[in-house]
Amino acid sequence: MNALNIALKDFQIFLKDRGAVINLFLLPMVFILVLSTAMQGLIGGDEDSLVTLPVVNLDPDGEAAQALIDALNEAGGIKVRLYDQAEAQALLEDLEIERLLTIPPNFTVDVAAGRPVTLRLVSHPDANETTTESVLRVVNGVGRGMSLQTQLIASLEQMGAMLAASPPEFQVFTAEKNVAQAQSQFERSRTAPLVAVEQTRPENLGERVTEPNAVQQNVPGYTIIFVFITAQATAFSIYREKKEGSFRRLLAAPVSKAALLAGKMIPNFVTGLIQIVVIFGVSVFVLPMIGLDRLTLGDDPLALV
Repeated sequence: MNALNIALKDFQIFLKDRGAVINLFLLPMVFILVLSTAMQGLIGGDEDSLVTLPVVNLDPDGEAAQALIDALNEAGGIKVRLYDQAEAQALLEDLEIERLLTIPPNFTVDVAAGRPVTLRLVSHPDANETTTESVLRVVNGVGRGMSLQTQLIASLEQMGAMLAASPPEFQVFTAEKNVAQAQSQFERSRTAPLVAVEQTRPENLGERVTEPNAVQQNVPGYTIIFVFITAQATAFSIYREKKEGSFRRLLAAPVSKAALLAGKMIPNFVTGLIQIVVIFGVSVFVLPMIGLDRLTLGDDPLALV
């Protein structure tokens, strides 16, 4: 009897134990699947993705309301999605959407008349506070820009009305021309702003660090945990055989203690490798088929092996 014979015997015993086979392959994948699904989107993700802002427009025919929506989309970082009021409220309560912006009725009329208008941004208590603050800053910036434009146009119209009573030689520019010129400059400021910010990442400051997603974090971690659990099978096997008396017969056999120890360790080592290959293979090829992220093996998979 040598180490290979002992290892083969332990393999045969292991394959007859269906519970051990389930613990080896099925149980780790259940843990990884459940936790990766629950944490999908909470860990890692695309940093450059737009934040979806649900909007209820109670002034659907208003030009100012549509201009506000267009300005939010053009502001950067936000993608507006329109909802019905009842539907949006139900989704907000169920946390299917985290925040909701409501444009009030008569928004266009009130803005044109110079009356104060309040945009209502409601966020769920469990919403990400950092994202909500970012959305609020964008909405405030767009709102202030619209307010400034409205006040400037109103001032130009008022100035034109005052100049209307002046002699014709003083009426060089009419109110209509002034307003048209101001609106033209507003449009130009959106497409070709006077001050622009350019973001760069100098190459000499190091490479950009990519944060792992839920799959990349859970799969290696739980693989290590379950490999250690599988390693306990070796100690338990020796303990059980010692308790049942079969270990004494192995010690009495013409085999060295080193061969006996190797025979007990080989099955555990091989099953651990098989477990890692199966878990990683499922994470690379199967998880993307059910909508989860793919496990990446890095820039040098051979080094990982």
